[in-house]
Order: sequence, then structure tokens, then C-alpha cells
Amino acid sequence: MLRLTRKLYTHESVEAAYKREDKPVNWKEILKGCSCSKICSFLLKFVPIITEVQKPYIKDCVVNDLIAGLSVAFMHLPQALGFGVLASLQPVNGLYTTFFPLICYIIFGTSPHISFGTTAIVSMMTSSVVEREEAVYWNTLNISSNMSINDPAIQDQLMAYKVQVSMTLCFVVGVILTVVGILRLGFVSTYLSESFIGGFTFACAIYIATSQLSKALNISVGIVSGPGRLLRYYIILFSKIHEGNWADFLIAVFTGFIILAVNIGVNQRFRDRMKIPVPIDLIVVVLATLISKLGSFEYNLGVDIVGDVKSGVPAPQLPDLSGYMFTRVVADSFLIAVVIFTATISMAKLCAQIHGNTIDDNQEAFAYGVTNIVASLFMCFPASQAHPRTMMLSTLKVKSTLSGVSSALLVLILLLGAGPLFAHLPIAVLAAMIIVAMKDLFALIRVLPYYWRVSKSDFLIWVLTACVSLATDLEIGIYFGVSFSILTVMFHSCPQWAKGYLLARAKDEDLYLDKSSRVGLEDVHGVKIFTFDSKLYFATAEIFRKDLYEQVYTPVKLEIVEPEKGQELAILPPIQGETIHHIIIDCSHITYIDITGINILRQLVVDYRHMGTEIFLTKVPPFTVTALANSNFFDVLPMDSIFFDVNDAVQHARVYTQPQPATP
Repeated sequence: MLRLTRKLYTHESVEAAYKREDKPVNWKEILKGCSCSKICSFLLKFVPIITEVQKPYIKDCVVNDLIAGLSVAFMHLPQALGFGVLASLQPVNGLYTTFFPLICYIIFGTSPHISFGTTAIVSMMTSSVVEREEAVYWNTLNISSNMSINDPAIQDQLMAYKVQVSMTLCFVVGVILTVVGILRLGFVSTYLSESFIGGFTFACAIYIATSQLSKALNISVGIVSGPGRLLRYYIILFSKIHEGNWADFLIAVFTGFIILAVNIGVNQRFRDRMKIPVPIDLIVVVLATLISKLGSFEYNLGVDIVGDVKSGVPAPQLPDLSGYMFTRVVADSFLIAVVIFTATISMAKLCAQIHGNTIDDNQEAFAYGVTNIVASLFMCFPASQAHPRTMMLSTLKVKSTLSGVSSALLVLILLLGAGPLFAHLPIAVLAAMIIVAMKDLFALIRVLPYYWRVSKSDFLIWVLTACVSLATDLEIGIYFGVSFSILTVMFHSCPQWAKGYLLARAKDEDLYLDKSSRVGLEDVHGVKIFTFDSKLYFATAEIFRKDLYEQVYTPVKLEIVEPEKGQELAILPPIQGETIHHIIIDCSHITYIDITGINILRQLVVDYRHMGTEIFLTKVPPFTVTALANSNFFDVLPMDSIFFDVNDAVQHARVYTQPQPATP
């Protein structure tokens, strides 16, 4: 039998035996840390690539990392073209949003596995903003003159305006993330629950797939924005279904079937035997472009194609930072910034855990911010990581951000000269690729039975966030989901759920458990041990007193007046049954106490003392001890009545009540 022994500790004796170390401010060390070398070292932390390339393992891993970057580039290219279209911009904007963020993240990022560039959800959120602003801008144009939206000149003007909106959006998102990194506010992502993110992501997948249906059918739906746009989109789409092109539809279906067949039948089935998966998306893009060009699909079948893809790298230009544009996109920028940071940092931490790396949340936020600020100068929309690319880098076991160099070089080659080769690529191919890419996001709905079993509130957050997002708009869905998540936290923290109950001692062990829900426990004679599973403040103070009275007894006073003396006396009625000489209050859950709670506790000490019952406090959190001390509470209850542990208080209560030997 194992026997453990230690001294009996009060709060004061623990503080005396194990003193807290108060470190004085060492101004010499502070001034020494402000030297030029220290300042330079601090600034270099914001550019981790400088120290990264000096590490000894770089020589051994650089070749593998560059090869891995080429493999990921084969995923970047088709995704860039497709997500450029998904963002309601041009395919070339997707290439820009791949190249420039790749370069910037190499310099400022700390995770070797994060593949920065285009991603479906952020592209969809960008599309929501630019289409909304396009609708406002078009209404302005339409009022000034009677013009057709199908006019090529008007289309070019609208596209230029949408690019400006996306650049401003990208810039503001970058500023927000940079501020988060500099002010070390990376913890904000913890306030978004997993159930909220899951429901919102599922709704995004529905929007993304829906937005590509018109492109797969080659039907012009026009500008659809605002609450209820998903339903209105389907109404317009089905009203024009007769205008669809069967050739585009067949190309989309065949493309989707091929990609699914290879991904499921080859890449997933033989993933343990293959070092890199088959780049089926890139293969399909190349083959579809060749077949479309050779068969003149645009002229013979009326297939909608990508068209001219601009060659070269755009000259830097400032986004539109006018007051009007800024106020139009700032709210959306906050939402997109949160989504980018949450999605990217979670993947960075996951890969770091797998490979034993370390990730600096705040430096990562700074990297995401600077990357988007620089990208906004080159006609880009907000950039983030994409799960498939990141997991490929993780599988290939890259060890530095240098893998982005080879990826960026391949994209640059495409920008400088190979872009026009994709002019004959059918838009339906890109649409099918995007729809198929949503397969894993659609599968998120399978988590609902698990949520229902484990947490009904998480189930409701997931379902309601998804439903509201689909019924109204993504922006409203985010506001609703975050608000509802906060409400569920408030509901679970509601003071009405606070509860006080008695503890009892296990037989033959100094273990104290809930008396009402367990067997094999016994009371300590003359001692009641009470615990309260909430903070003690104005909303819970009366619940605390009520439960204590019910579980122990109510200290009743009967006031009378002696006629001959004319003064009041308190007549204390005898306690029925067992005499309670000590009440021990376990304060381990009382991590916060306010004035109302302190006053209630002070009154209870006085009232029970009049009844001959002393109160001991145990396991009192530091904040609560400080609050009690500042309120002069220990003038009523001395510090030697505050104990380190429940068992310390119980043993002291037993000694306290033992009869003392007579003095000779």
C-alpha cells in the first residue's frame, strides 16, 4: 500500500514556505537590450528567411524542397486559373494571386508546409464583395445612360472596377493581419468555434459549386447579390436553362468524371505507394486546351473559352483607398482576415505537430498581412493557403519555405510567355474542376451525427450558421454564426446553472467527491464540505447562499427585548440533530468574486459564527485571495482559516474540536 504524507498547510504557511519571487526591474538589462545589435536582431525576426538560409540543414534539404515546389506548382496552375474565375475576376488575376504571395511568404513565413496563393473559400468571399460592388457601380452607370451590360466596352469597364475593389479588399485585409501580428493578437482566432467554421465552410462550398453551374452550362445569369441571392440565382438559372449549351455541359460532366475517377481510383487508393499524386487537374487543363484549339470548339460548338491571357507581370499600382471604397469593404475585410488567419494558422499548427516544428502565431499573422499588402499592388485578390497544396508539401516532407521558389518560377514562366497558350481552354473545364474540388467540403456534413451525440449546442451552431448563410448571404451568415456562438457561451455561463453541493470523504482515503451522485462515501463528523461550481458575483451570490442554507442549515436569529434593560438579545435556536462545528467551503471554482460576493461571504461568516459554526475556506484562487484582502475580509475571517486543500481544512477542523488536556 502506498502511503503519502505531508505537512498540514494553510494559505499563509504555503506562501511562507514557497515564497513568490518578485523580480525587480533591471534597467541596466533593459538599456542593454536597446543596443543597435539587439534592435537589429529584433527586426530580423520579422524576416525569418535571413536566419533560415543560414541553418546547417538547408544544404541537405534544398534540392528536395525545390522538387517538392515543382510538384505543388502543378496544382497551383489550374487552381489559379479556376479561382481567378471563381473570384469573379479574370484567370490571370488568379495567376497574379499565386505568384506574388508565393514570393512574399518565402521571405516572411515560418511554416515550410504552408502553400500560399489562391483558395476556394477566400475566392468565393471575394466574389461576394466584388459582385455586390459591381451591382452598385452598374446601377450608377445605368442611371446616367441607357447602356447594355453585354456591351464589351462596358464589360471591360466593370472588370476594371472589380479588380480595383479586389485590390482594395486585399490591401485592407493585409493591414488588418499585419496589425494583428505586430500587436501580438494572434489569440483572437480561438474565439471562432470549430462548429461555426464547419457550418460556414459547408455553406461556402454550396455557394462555390452553385456559382459554377452557369459557367458549366454557358448561361449568362447576370449580377445576383444581396440577401437571398442563392435562391434568386437558381430561379434565374432554371428560367434560362433552355439557353444552355449542351457542348459546355458535356465537357463539364466529362471533366468532372475524369478528375474524380483519377483522384479516387488512383491518388487515394495508391497514395501510400506514390510519392506524389497524379496532377490530373493540370493534365486535364493541358489536354482540354489542345483538343479545344484543334477542334475549334469556340466556333464549331459555341463553347465559352478563357480567351486572351495577358502576358507579363503587371506594374505596381496603389489600390483605391478613397474614403468611399474603404468604407464599402472594411467590414468584409475583417471577416476575410479572420477566415484567412484561422484557416492558415490551424493548418500550420497541424503540420508543425506532425513534423515537430514550431510556429510563431504572431509572426505568421504578420507574414499573411505583409503578403497581402504587397499582393494588393499587383492586381491580386486576398490570398490564403489551400488544404490540398499544404498537405502535399507535408507529405513530401519539405523543411523550408524555399519550396515556394520553384513554384513561383513555374508560375512566372506561365505569366511571361505561356499564358496565351491557355486561351482556348474551355471555361466549363475550370467550372468542373472547382465543383469537384468541393467534394471534401460537402463531406463536412457527415460530422453532424457526432455533434448531435456530443454537444447539441455545437450541432445548432453548425446547422444554423449553414442555413442562415444559404438563406441570406455569406456576410449575414458570419455575423449570425459568431453572434449565436457567443449566445451559446453566455447560455452555458448563465448564473441559473450555478450549483452548490456537498462533498463527502471516501472510506479509508482522503478523497472528497460529490456526495449526491456517488456511493461509498461518508461524512466527516461535525464538518460539512460545500463547493460551488461558479464564480461568486452579483448574479450568483443569492444562489450560493440559498444552496448553502439548503445543504447545511439556515442560521436563524430570534430577536427579543428584555423589558428591564431595554436592549436586544439574540436567542439562537438549537441545531436539530448533528452539531455542525465547521463548514469548509471549497473555492476552487470561484475564480472571480465581486463586492456582492464578498459581502455575502462576510455575512455568512458572521451569521454562522453566532451559531457556533466556524467557516474555513480552501483552494482559494489567487485573484479571489487578493480581492478578499483588499476588501478587509480577513478582519472577519483570519488568514489562518484559509487552507491550501480540502483535506488540510478537514484535519485542522478535527484537531480543533478534540478535547484539550486539563492544565495541572
